[in-house]
Amino acid sequence: MKNKRSQLFPAIGLSWIISDEDFFSNLSFVDFLKLRAEAGILGYESYMNPYYYRDRWTRSTGSNFGPYTSGTKWVGASNETSPYISYLSRVGNPDLGWEKRKEISIGIDGLMFEQKLSFEINYFNFLRDGQIVQLSNTVPYATGISGTLPYFNYSQTRHFGTEAGLQLNDNVGAFRYSFGGNATVQSSKIEKYDEPDYRYDYQNRTGLAADTYWGHTFLGKFQSDNEALEVPQLYDAVLKEGDLKYKDMNGDGFIDDNDISAIGHTSPRLYYSLNANMQYKNFEITVLGTGAALYDIALTNTYFWNGWGDNNYSNFVKDNIGEHIRG
Repeated sequence: MKNKRSQLFPAIGLSWIISDEDFFSNLSFVDFLKLRAEAGILGYESYMNPYYYRDRWTRSTGSNFGPYTSGTKWVGASNETSPYISYLSRVGNPDLGWEKRKEISIGIDGLMFEQKLSFEINYFNFLRDGQIVQLSNTVPYATGISGTLPYFNYSQTRHFGTEAGLQLNDNVGAFRYSFGGNATVQSSKIEKYDEPDYRYDYQNRTGLAADTYWGHTFLGKFQSDNEALEVPQLYDAVLKEGDLKYKDMNGDGFIDDNDISAIGHTSPRLYYSLNANMQYKNFEITVLGTGAALYDIALTNTYFWNGWGDNNYSNFVKDNIGEHIRG
């Protein structure tokens, strides 16, 4: 709406250069040390179609009538089209506003040993508040708009983590060098979500990470044909020795979609990098390495879909059980 297209989003930051204080003068190896903290709210506009605050109407294509040869039911000399029908395809929400990113950040920056060593440590925590979604589960069918749901500022997702960096710069005569690295440890948490009416609490999304991977809990392989008969599985008409065995989460004696639960996460919990730079007169070399770790990779890309009839995905899984392939 026009009255919601601009808004004030405040932020404030404070810093304290501790190394300038008198009580710090005895620490001669510390050249600079600063504590800082920031907090603020940022209006966030994700990419989406415009005019979600207005009702949307759709026009039917109409019906074609004409000569029998065109496949219609009456005989005539020309084709005619019935009147178009307009129907409501989405209810608008005039109260729709900005998604807000509410963030705090606390950090420390320093220089030591005649500015040869620099470091930085930072903690961040931000909440995406009022994410714009259609509430297909929260809005009851009794409202009569289940098929034309409006968009709401509803979902909340929190992201948090710690960043750290260390860099050494020095020289030996004409030879100059620099070595360093940085790392980020991060995670997320769904604070508010349009939860379906799950039968079991272990299937709820609220409280878990936003990148949670869902599936069946693997227990190993059946050691005998008799063991394979103990707990039937919806996905296999016949189970036998060597087939994959999954956990019966709800204890009903049958493996199906009700046994799906959180089994991992798809985004790295750790990002890191290392760098090195060496200079001597007119020669210089720079090396940079980056990486990510502590996450689960789903083996569902096109490689495993090609040759579907050859069961290459199933064969790969069976042959690599226990390898715990991770990023």
